[in-house]
Amino acid sequence: LGLMNAVVLDESKLADGTHAWDICLRMKDHGVLAKPTRQNIIRLTPPLCITKDQIDVCVQALDKALQV
Repeated sequence: LGLMNAVVLDESKLADGTHAWDICLRMKDHGVLAKPTRQNIIRLTPPLCITKDQIDVCVQALDKALQV
């Protein structure tokens, strides 16, 4: 049992050829696993007991993955 969230990426703001898959691979390098759904959606499924600190880690990983 857990949560299910998604981040919809604005493809017009991504570097040419960058898709959700690429962002998910970069997030993995920062310790967060996510699953791409279609070319512009990142699915996150944390447990219900996720802490604020863990959410912050996830947000930071996504931010770093988008910076590249």
